[in-house]
Amino acid sequence: MDGLEGLFFGLNPALLTFGNSSVTPRIAPVTELARLAPENIAKAGGEFSGKTLESFRRGNATEVDQLAKNGLKKNYKPINGTDPKTGQEGKTIPDAFKNDGQSTVEIKDVKS
Repeated sequence: MDGLEGLFFGLNPALLTFGNSSVTPRIAPVTELARLAPENIAKAGGEFSGKTLESFRRGNATEVDQLAKNGLKKNYKPINGTDPKTGQEGKTIPDAFKNDGQSTVEIKDVKS
């Protein structure tokens, strides 16, 4: 798959949420990404540094690009999973599915 070399596939335990977590992540549809520009987050009282916001922007752009290049559709639905280390149940929202929904796709953009 073009451009997905080195990306993570499968259930990522680090992305699972467990227990009574008060943090509920929300992933914006691609059409809403412009709204999430650093300037708009700052106006809304966001407390992220400029470097972090730039990383968010770069990651969002990479995700959109890689999904398009590989003909994958963005996923917004959570799936249940079990942390292989603790056995705790939790939910995660993979970036996409492949192999008729049998495999999850997680797209990461990291600087070396």
